[in-house]
Amino acid sequence: MQKIKKNDGSVEFETLVASLDDPYLLEADKLIKKYNVKKRAGEDAIRPFPMPNDTELTELEKSVVADCIKGHGTLVSYVDDSFKKLHDKFKDALLFLNNPDFSDVIRKAKREIGETHKLGFDRLVESKKNVLEKTAQLNFFKSNNQLRGRDADYPESNLYVLGLVFFFMLVEVIANSFFFAEGSDIGLLGGFIEALLVSIGVIWISFFTGLIGLRNVAHVSHIRKTFGALFTAAGLSIVSFSILFAAHFRSNLQINSETARIEAWNSIASTPFAVNDYYSFVLMVIGSLFSGIAIYKGFLKYSDRYPGYEDVDRKKKDSDDDYQQKKENLSKDRYKKADEYIDKINSIVKDTEACISSFDESKNLISQFNRAADQIERSCHAVILKYREENKFVRQLPDPIYWNDPLPNIKNAGINETYYKNVFANRDRFLKNLEILKKKAKEAKNDISEEANALDTKLTEELEKIIEIAKARIIEENMLGNQVSQPETTPLK
Repeated sequence: MQKIKKNDGSVEFETLVASLDDPYLLEADKLIKKYNVKKRAGEDAIRPFPMPNDTELTELEKSVVADCIKGHGTLVSYVDDSFKKLHDKFKDALLFLNNPDFSDVIRKAKREIGETHKLGFDRLVESKKNVLEKTAQLNFFKSNNQLRGRDADYPESNLYVLGLVFFFMLVEVIANSFFFAEGSDIGLLGGFIEALLVSIGVIWISFFTGLIGLRNVAHVSHIRKTFGALFTAAGLSIVSFSILFAAHFRSNLQINSETARIEAWNSIASTPFAVNDYYSFVLMVIGSLFSGIAIYKGFLKYSDRYPGYEDVDRKKKDSDDDYQQKKENLSKDRYKKADEYIDKINSIVKDTEACISSFDESKNLISQFNRAADQIERSCHAVILKYREENKFVRQLPDPIYWNDPLPNIKNAGINETYYKNVFANRDRFLKNLEILKKKAKEAKNDISEEANALDTKLTEELEKIIEIAKARIIEENMLGNQVSQPETTPLK
C-alpha cells in the first residue's frame, strides 16, 4: 500500500491514503508544486492583487481550501462507512453470542456419524460372514484331507518361484551351450540351440513332475494318489531319458556330427549309463542336478505340498485381511465425519474471535483519521502561507487586511459518533459472551466425540451377536447335512 509521510517523516498514514482522490493533500511540498504557488503569487503581486482592502481569499487560496475540505470530507465518509460495517459486524456477532446454540450442529453431526457407521457396519458384517464361511471351508478341507496337524506352507508370490526355475534353466542352457558347441557345425550358436531344447524339456518337465505328480501322490484320494504316481513315473522317465540322450548325443557328436543322433539311440539301448567322454558325463551331472532342483521347487516351494490347500488358505487369509481393512475404515470414516463437524465449531469460534482484532483496528482507524485530518489542514495552511510569502516579496502595496484573519478551518465536518460509540460500548459484553461461546463449543465438541467413541463399544457388542448368529447358522447347516461344500482342488494353480 502507498505510504504518505509528514514533512518531518515521523508519521505514516497507510489505511486512509487509498480513500483520498488526491494523496498530495497530505504533503505540503507536493501540494505547493501542484498549484505552482511561487509563480502564481508573483503574477498576482504584479497585477497588483490582492488589494490592501480585500477581505476575501484569492482564487488560488479558495481552490486549495476547497480541495482540502473535500479531502477531509472523503476521510470522514471513509471512517463513517468503516464504523458502520464494524457496527453491523458486531451486532450480528453479539446476536449470536447472546444465545450461542450448537444444537443443530450436534444433531447433524450425530445423524451423519450414525449414517456413516451404519453403512460401514453393514459392509463389516458381510465381511465377517465371509470370514466365518471361509474359516468353515478351510476347517472342512483340513478335516477331509487329514491336515489338522499343520498349517499351509506356500510363498507370498508364486511368480518368484517361477522366476527361480527360469533362472536355473538359463544357467543350464549357458553351461550346456559350451559342451554342445564343440561338435556343432555353427559353433556356439548351434550349441546354444541344442542346449535350449534340452533344458526346456528337462527343467519344465521336472518342475511339473514335482508340482503335479509328487503333490498328488500325497493326496488322500486313491484315484488322485494313483494319478500322481503314474504322472511322477512318466515324468522321471522322460527326464532321465532326456538327460541320458543329451549326454550320449554330445559324446557321439565328437565322432560324427551327422550320425550323432542315431548313435545316441544305439548307445542308450545297449549301454545307457556308459558315457566315456568326460564333458558328456559333466553334462549329465548338471542336467540331473538342475532337474532335481526343479522337482524340489515344483513339489515344495511353488505351492503347499498338498493340492488345493493353498487355495482355501489364501481365501481365508484374504477374507481376514478384508475384514480388518473394513474395520479400520469404519473407525476412520466415523472419526473423520466427527472431525468435520468439530472443525466447523472451531471455525465459528475462530471467526467470532476475529472480531477482537477489529476493535483494535477501529482504534487505530480513529488515530489515523485524526492525524490525517490534521496533516491535511497543515498542508492547506502551508500552501496559503507560502502563497502570501511569495506575493509579499514581489508586491509594492500594503498587505491585504484579511491576511490578519485566522487561517481557514477545513475540519468543518466530524465523524458520526453513533456507530463509533456503539462499537466500543459493546466490547465488554462481546468479550464476556465470547467466553460463554467457547465453553459451549467445548461441550459440543465433547458431545460429538463421545458419540463417535460410543459407537466403538456398540460395534464390539453388535459384532459378537452377529458372530454367534452366523456360527449357529453354520452349525445348524452342518447338522442338517448341508455342510459347506469342499472347494474344487486341481493339481495346477
